[in-house]
Amino acid sequence: MKMNRCAAQCHGDCHSMDRRRFLQAAAGVALAPALLGGCATLKYSKTSLIELIDFAGNEKPILNTAGEPLDPPVMKEYKDLVMQFQFWRKYDFKTMARLNADYIDSVNWDTFYGFPGGTVKCTSIQAEEQQVGPYRYWQITMEFTVRGKWNPDGTPVKLLTGWLRRFLNQGFRTLTYDTNGNVTGFVQITDDSGKMISKPAKLSGTGLEMSEGADPWFIYVRDFEYRRFSLLNLE
Repeated sequence: MKMNRCAAQCHGDCHSMDRRRFLQAAAGVALAPALLGGCATLKYSKTSLIELIDFAGNEKPILNTAGEPLDPPVMKEYKDLVMQFQFWRKYDFKTMARLNADYIDSVNWDTFYGFPGGTVKCTSIQAEEQQVGPYRYWQITMEFTVRGKWNPDGTPVKLLTGWLRRFLNQGFRTLTYDTNGNVTGFVQITDDSGKMISKPAKLSGTGLEMSEGADPWFIYVRDFEYRRFSLLNLE
């Protein structure tokens, strides 16, 4: 699926912008300021990623009948939306290099094309420097992958994790507290016979051991840089 998007300053003139018209603009036609400011061509596609999962759709950990994680672990195919933008900018080399350094593998901090913060990752940036007469410019292609689930009305599902990494909270030790609620140290978790456990036990958000049938506690980790995608001026 392909569509053209333009910044407001284009005044509707750029909806069918092609390379010929851009070259005219670069050669000095009055269209140049609008074109270089924000016009972009947008394509939609899908991508498939195979990733490890440790929980089922009901938020329960995936364990065997002995209560242990599966070996090998369960893998799941994710089908994510991909948005590819192609646009032109009159950047110098340092600015172009900074664009790559700042945005590649970054995740949106703000809403981007209607998608909430934390759900869109910049997965590719390609740029080709071109020259027409005395004018130099960059032809830039950026790809963004959207990770999230939405209800039919467009609102996020109850737990929208986006690009956060999720881990089951478990371990072999539990925290100890004094009467004032201050952490005093650790204690080894043991089984009913007093022996150290051989597999990790589920832990609560406060680092205490949870009962066998209790709902698991997950840890969410942000391991991508967050950037303001609105500064790209692509909408």
